[in-house]
This record gives sequence, structure tokens and C-alpha cells, in this order.
Amino acid sequence: MYLTLEEYEALTGEVFEDNTLYGRLEYRARKRVDDATFGRLKADDPVREAVKRLMAELIGVYSSEGETAAGSGIASTSNDGVSVSYVSPEQADKARAAREKDLIRLYLEDEKTPDGYSVLSRWAYADLS
Repeated sequence: MYLTLEEYEALTGEVFEDNTLYGRLEYRARKRVDDATFGRLKADDPVREAVKRLMAELIGVYSSEGETAAGSGIASTSNDGVSVSYVSPEQADKARAAREKDLIRLYLEDEKTPDGYSVLSRWAYADLS
């Protein structure tokens, strides 16, 4: 686990009422981080500050997904004609994926492996000799 519920609440100031939901969202965020870093952060002890902050951001993104699915994903409104248009599931998925990518780059672009390679690099463990 990269970020405990207590650490999440301390970082964000938000209280998670449902421990089971938090566990699912933390696991999803952790799998996304592991995918982006090719699993290079799994053995880190202690977990890096950048990873904890990234996890808090991703969990926030995933928890707000439920709100969009419940109908609060308003794309635009009009007052006179009382018109409301909502974000389609495809638009929401694209926006979430772009947000994930931006957050991962923001928090992890300067993080290095013990060998000095970027944790985001595909080439970090390639034998270049």
C-alpha cells in the first residue's frame, strides 16, 4: 500500500467514510502508478513523498468519477432556455485518462531509480552495453 487512509486524510483534509471504497480506489491508483513506473516503486521503503501525494490526487480523481456517473458531470448550462448538457462516458474516460497522465508526469518526472534513471523511463533497466 502506497498511501494509508490516515495518510490520505492528513494530506487532503477529506474524511473517507467507507474504508472498503477507499481500499478499492487506493488499489486502482496503485496499479496505475505501478503500470506507469513499470513496478519500480514497489520495493521503496519508505514510500516517497511524491508517490504519496500522487496517490492522494489519483484517489481524488477516482472518487469524483462516481459523482460524474451519478449525473453531476455537467458539460454546459444555459439559463434562459433552461438547457443542460452532460459529459458522455467517453468524454469522461478521456478526461480522466488525460488527468491521470498529467498528474503522473507532474509528480514523478523528477523521481529517479537508485541507478539514476527516471522511474518513468522504459529504458531504465535495458542493457545498453
